Amino acid sequence: MDTNVRFEIEEQCTRVLNRQEAALLQYEILKIIYGFLPIRDLLSSSRVCKLWNEVGKIVRYKRLNKPTTLLYHLYPVERTREVVELSNEFSISESTIAWLKNESTTPHESELNRMRSGNRVRSELELRLWNSLDNQFSEPSAIICIGTSSLANYVQLRKKDEAETRINLFKRMQKICPCICVLGDGVVLTLPDNTCLENESRSRKFLPMMTGMALPKIPNLKITLFSLENSKIHQKFEVTSENCEEFLNIRANDNVKGIILFQNQRLSSSKEIILLSAVHEYLKKKPNVAFGGGLFHETFTGENNDKVIGCGLILSGDESIRVGSTAFLDPGMTTENVKKLKKFKEFGIHGDISFAFMFCCNGRGFGMHDAEHVESSLFRSEYAETPLIGAFTAGEYFHPFLPGQESSAQVASKPYDLKFGYTSVFIYISCSL
Repeated sequence: MDTNVRFEIEEQCTRVLNRQEAALLQYEILKIIYGFLPIRDLLSSSRVCKLWNEVGKIVRYKRLNKPTTLLYHLYPVERTREVVELSNEFSISESTIAWLKNESTTPHESELNRMRSGNRVRSELELRLWNSLDNQFSEPSAIICIGTSSLANYVQLRKKDEAETRINLFKRMQKICPCICVLGDGVVLTLPDNTCLENESRSRKFLPMMTGMALPKIPNLKITLFSLENSKIHQKFEVTSENCEEFLNIRANDNVKGIILFQNQRLSSSKEIILLSAVHEYLKKKPNVAFGGGLFHETFTGENNDKVIGCGLILSGDESIRVGSTAFLDPGMTTENVKKLKKFKEFGIHGDISFAFMFCCNGRGFGMHDAEHVESSLFRSEYAETPLIGAFTAGEYFHPFLPGQESSAQVASKPYDLKFGYTSVFIYISCSL
């Protein structure tokens, strides 16, 4: 072979190898950079080109997403200004902990009234929620926000615009992932330093507060939202075993593990029964499903209406996903109540990634226990690494189920038999990696 020809071939091969090495090097560098990016930046940069998109998919798939909790509240660090703080990635400041422990004073009602008239709370809340989610590392599949009923007074512009304002407040969040917001008689949140918050309307009824959780996108866990709007109800209306899946947005191939229901209490009982009947019909067919929920002052999902009768979550997955439901039915902290909470561990529900919901009757809390944060503290003592959010409600929904007790799962005879009072319901979700 001619020397010049051989040299030219070798040079071309070297250029090809250099291009391959450069592509491989770019791939590895991208993986490292993407590993540090918040999820929103990762999704945006993945649109640049095909290579960046492929690397982004790999990084997203391998990323260990965790539930992210948030806490919105107001307290005066200085008398001249208000402070709004969110807890993101399950961390919170010392000043907030002191406030939650009643070691610092809450704002005077007159101060809050001035803020309400100027719509300061609404603008701060919208900005902080968006910034928090903008900087979130874990990728969410759904966002659940639970606020005090008094929060509604601080996020409206004018009375006639009340519904539209609150809907628009969370509409921006819908661009990230589906969102549900409910307002109840109080909020519940556990914090990473073993502090627990049960903010009842009894003690701080005028104080706007919100807890929330960005539910993580986890392999093999499918989270589907369902809702029922007032405009979709007609007179000749009946829930049957054939159409219950349609109401709950359940697909034929969904392996349902749990159902969570947020019901609007301001509507008539005939409308309240619709989604509850759908859940009841589904449980009659498949009783080995955890179920819990509560009655709230308001429920909305960011859609263009304020007449959401109810909404909720369907939790589906394979054998690595385990969902259990239990409830404190006895008044006070009895031995039986404590045993029920411990059963989540006994039946192997406590996995690598976990999160939980609590629905507590507004007749429990301090009024029943003569002490604050009793039931959430008990949960925290048993499951210190599991974030918990919840609410004080005007009624609770419950169907008992623990994986491993399939043969003993029995369904109530009527839909309203799933409704309880003076109870605390716990829904525990875990994933084994």
